[in-house]
Amino acid sequence: MAADATKLESVNEILASAGQVPTNSLISTTPEVLTVVALVDKYDRDLQAQGWHWNIEVNQTFSPNVSDEIVLTEDIFEVHESSGSDEPGTLYWPGAVDYAKRGNRLYNVNAATFTFTSDVTLNVIRRVAFENIPSTPGRSSWLRPPSATTW
Repeated sequence: MAADATKLESVNEILASAGQVPTNSLISTTPEVLTVVALVDKYDRDLQAQGWHWNIEVNQTFSPNVSDEIVLTEDIFEVHESSGSDEPGTLYWPGAVDYAKRGNRLYNVNAATFTFTSDVTLNVIRRVAFENIPSTPGRSSWLRPPSATTW
């Protein structure tokens, strides 16, 4: 797979490994293409949700809206209170206030509330566009199911 592989190229690689004809578009009505696109999306989400150096953002400040809630964007998988340090390390610091993303809102688990009266600084795992995932020699292997016959 090329270093700058697109989602379409990745889908076509999987189709080829299963002996299927490549596609010119990710918008398709053929069952094979729809299945492979769904698999690529699933593997992409599963990979990114783990949190990597390229999709963890530290010390991000979020402000409450007029309803005293902090609304999170759909591209955020997970949130943790920030330690205030820019040093790489663990994403979660024991003893910290425990936050969770519930729907599209931030939830304070310790206080059992969606209400926030001040800014909150968090570390977040954020989904990035497929084309912005760093290419590695193993990238195509995580995209390919264990057996072409399983899908």
